[in-house]
Amino acid sequence: MVQGSVFYYGFSSGYQTMDGIGSLVMSGTIAAFISQRGYGRAEGHGILVRAAIIAAALLGSVYLGYTWIGASGSGTLRELSSRTAMLSRASLMLSGHFGRILLALVIFFACLTTSSGLTVTFAQYFSRLSRGKVSYRLLCAIVVAISFGISLVGVEGIISISGPVLEVIYPLCIVLIALNLLSKYIKSDGAFRGAVIGTLLVCAVLAARAIGPLKPLGDHILDLLPFGGSGFGYVVPAAVGFALGSWSGKARSRPSKASSKAVF
Repeated sequence: MVQGSVFYYGFSSGYQTMDGIGSLVMSGTIAAFISQRGYGRAEGHGILVRAAIIAAALLGSVYLGYTWIGASGSGTLRELSSRTAMLSRASLMLSGHFGRILLALVIFFACLTTSSGLTVTFAQYFSRLSRGKVSYRLLCAIVVAISFGISLVGVEGIISISGPVLEVIYPLCIVLIALNLLSKYIKSDGAFRGAVIGTLLVCAVLAARAIGPLKPLGDHILDLLPFGGSGFGYVVPAAVGFALGSWSGKARSRPSKASSKAVF
């Protein structure tokens, strides 16, 4: 975590939900399911858009609730250092023991939807990759067994393990989501490649920071980048890569157009 950036601490803590990664992974599975149900391209697109709006509204209401609890209960919850203890205490203060039971049910079903979607997608992908040599059911069983083993270390243990990994992965995830949302306005494939390459370079620096001897060098490079000290050092390299990729894509397309005119 980048020290001194409260906004980035809250922003990067949201990585733990894995909603961004889950959306990238599961969207293909959902789209394939809609297609299998016999819906056409236009109908399927409409279903996906409506589902996305509903999901965004529900998730937004949940996170606004979290924000309100954190802002209004900061004085009472400040003494607690564990995230789970804070949330449990807040639910107890707001709704008593019934609130704790409701919170447990909400978290259970929220985690169930994400975990089941990721498990299905993982098993389908690697089953196809092995050309059916490894069965879908066996892969599901392996994922569930490994996930259960990891869950035994507790929430704080999982966060300590996954936090550094997600900080490396999520910049690329965010850039890919932004590019896909704006894909209809992007005319060059080079823009996609350039933005991804620029982001990957920063992700490599973030990965280096996780290695003890390389951490000072990684911190120094991030401090040199615009917004690097705030945790968003990938924004400018992604934008520069996008611009260079767009320019190089257009430059490559000019000779082909000129030669086609000359021939025909």
